[in-house]
Amino acid sequence: MRLGRGYQEIGTPRLARLGLAVLAALALAIPTIGRADTSLPQDTLYKSWTLICRQTPQVQGTRAPQKPYCQIYHRVRSEDKSKVLFIATARYQGAERTPMMILTLPAVANLQRGVTFQVDQGQAYRANIQVCTAQSCVSEFKLTDDLMKLFRSGTEANFSFGVNPQGEAKRAVPLAGFGAAIDALQKTGY
Repeated sequence: MRLGRGYQEIGTPRLARLGLAVLAALALAIPTIGRADTSLPQDTLYKSWTLICRQTPQVQGTRAPQKPYCQIYHRVRSEDKSKVLFIATARYQGAERTPMMILTLPAVANLQRGVTFQVDQGQAYRANIQVCTAQSCVSEFKLTDDLMKLFRSGTEANFSFGVNPQGEAKRAVPLAGFGAAIDALQKTGY
């Protein structure tokens, strides 16, 4: 559906708020999780994007088996590299293995304003922010065939989102290596 001023609305599947909060927490905690299963593919850097594979955390008090998952991500850091400001993560979700982009934003992001983005100087798109917690906000949208093509062929994705009170933040994510990383992610089967 087209929105005013050249934006295109990106549809999102309805996920439980708790599930998104857990996903956001996982995205922020990934570097500290140890690798228990050496049969998973090794972490691999594809220029600006990193492929990682892990086991889901064991839920305390249950005997449910851990499941492997893989994703690719790029972190935008502060100038002094001490803080992560924004995380763009791509992964395949569900039985249909739908390619999804998950954006982890700071907790001060404005839920109502959502996220706008464009690849290079192309068309602007808009995505909703589904949930905010005390630690972060999460925006998730499907990587349609058109968006996948843009991310594969582009050089930079520029994301913009409101921050409370009444400010705006802009984050640039380089797309160098995205195509190779998403191909490697697809091959993992996770």
